[in-house]
Amino acid sequence: MRSPIRSLLMTCVCAAALLAQRPVAPPAAAPKAASATSARKTLPAARKTTSPKTAAPKASAIKPASAPSPGDPVVASAGALKITKSQFETFLAGLPEHLQAMTVGPARKNLVNQLLDVMQVAAEARTVKYDQDPKVHAQLAFQADQALANSYLNAEMKKAASDESVIRGFYDRNKSIYRQLHARHILIRIPGSAVPLREGQKEMTEPEAFARAQEIRKQIVEKGDFEAIAKAESDDTGSGARGGDLGFFSAGQMVAPFEQAAFALQVNQISEPVKTQFGYHIIQALEYKDRSYDEVKAEIQEKSGPELRGKFLEELRRKNPPTLDEAYFAK
Repeated sequence: MRSPIRSLLMTCVCAAALLAQRPVAPPAAAPKAASATSARKTLPAARKTTSPKTAAPKASAIKPASAPSPGDPVVASAGALKITKSQFETFLAGLPEHLQAMTVGPARKNLVNQLLDVMQVAAEARTVKYDQDPKVHAQLAFQADQALANSYLNAEMKKAASDESVIRGFYDRNKSIYRQLHARHILIRIPGSAVPLREGQKEMTEPEAFARAQEIRKQIVEKGDFEAIAKAESDDTGSGARGGDLGFFSAGQMVAPFEQAAFALQVNQISEPVKTQFGYHIIQALEYKDRSYDEVKAEIQEKSGPELRGKFLEELRRKNPPTLDEAYFAK
């Protein structure tokens, strides 16, 4: 099985090779894309090539424009293919940031070997004029546009994410995401729950577990001691030892049914039994607090990408509305 880093690196290497090899004058019309373009989840610019009418070029994805200088030595080669230090470092600089951080030590050597593999296969394909096949040409044209569009979009999103007004706007529109709840719960497990039976505990049927949860809720509402009952009765022994205390949590940290019920509670309110894959929960909301803008600013810069990307594409579509042949696409 391929490791995640190998798959990711190969994707970037292939994209670079495709982008570098996009022809200027394809032999047939090729489709072209627009190029601007337990409660917790564990518990609850392109180089020109010769025209296809002439001999197929044997250039590689990375090829020195001139002979390497003493200050820019060749750091990798395979036959006639050569990669200089500056070319390899330029290639690294074009990788996504999360991959750049992974291309150190042995990974850097693996990467250049993968790059040489791709270059050699591509050179062989051009030697036998495989790149002149109209279908292949169409794929290369689209994939080159796709690589260019992705690179441009990522650069634009990074620029937008550093704009204070953009970050503040995202925070103001999504304050509910940054609301936190301090709550506690009591869990009564059901058959098939990932939560193990406590020592000496008898397995209950689901109806029995629901009835037990209802009984416990009644005890608490009638002035029972939530903390003491949690310690004695909760099948979530981790939080049970703390009186059911789960601490503060935000949206997305709990399984959906638990989270929806918990955030719907008023402070000190006790929920009806809430079923999740772990069992039935009796939840009490203790305190709400909102994380400040300064606390979440860095987090927003990381998470706002999809929203910013969507707005960018919407703006392009408004400027150039797509027009489709409905009869053709209805087939």
